[in-house]
Amino acid sequence: MKAILDHVGIAVTDLAAALAFYRDALGLDIEAPEEVASQRVRAHFLPVGDAKLELLEPTAPDSPIAKYTDKRGPGLHHITLRVEDIHAALAQLKSRGARLIDEAPRPGAEHSLVAFVHPSSAHGVLVELKREFAPDEIQENLWQPRAQASGLPLDTFLSVARGLNERGVVGRFSTFLEHVKTLKTGEQVTKYNALFHWAVPPGREIEAGRQVGRFHIMTHAYWREGGPECGNVNVMGVAHGTDKDLVLAHKRAIDAHLAEVGIPVSYTNVFWGGRSEIKPSEISPIAYRQWCQKNGIDPATMRE
Repeated sequence: MKAILDHVGIAVTDLAAALAFYRDALGLDIEAPEEVASQRVRAHFLPVGDAKLELLEPTAPDSPIAKYTDKRGPGLHHITLRVEDIHAALAQLKSRGARLIDEAPRPGAEHSLVAFVHPSSAHGVLVELKREFAPDEIQENLWQPRAQASGLPLDTFLSVARGLNERGVVGRFSTFLEHVKTLKTGEQVTKYNALFHWAVPPGREIEAGRQVGRFHIMTHAYWREGGPECGNVNVMGVAHGTDKDLVLAHKRAIDAHLAEVGIPVSYTNVFWGGRSEIKPSEISPIAYRQWCQKNGIDPATMRE
């Protein structure tokens, strides 16, 4: 078993203060946050070389992170080591007498399988093992390798998934493009995934979203309240490409356009991530054309 450092987890009680240090003072890019519902935590990843820092923000008073900070305060929570075969890694550790918190892997952040090793077996450090899916596992039959990795027959895996979905435990399914990973051929489809933020006057969110959505680089734009810790942003959008400077040039063009059409922006920012999310709720081009025609709009004029 060969383990590679993936990230260092840091528990925080004041996200705004943590971002002021790691993002603003140190100049680190931050990816779009990801919620891990099972752990009632929101993860904020900041790439640092080949590894990342993970700021862990509790989303409920009874979350493991909230209990940790109540007892110990904010600070280093765990280190995460990436392994190729998480089942073999757990078996090897168990054979050597290591105390395992997780006897079997479970779903973790960044669509991975994870398992924790107790600090008593790692010299006082909570260690997380992580296993990501390789490019050749992204295939037509997506669920078979995931069932195999979970140690379950495919029928059982699908039955459990349907049950969770029917009970509303799973909010929605999404497909992710792993931008930083290469194809089997070694080709990189794209590299930089940007989440654009704008704070526009309340009541003008839809108007601003329409203007942002006119730019072809945007995969989608949406109205979402970011709150005071994110500059009270209320319009967000995703764009990606292989050239970071070019992506930023598109962002500047959108900013200039918003100013030209008279929509003031009190705050704006760019967050960088390693993947793009394709939501099943996105509007299809056919439905969009039908909506335009129903409202007396020529769809072609919306592509200007």
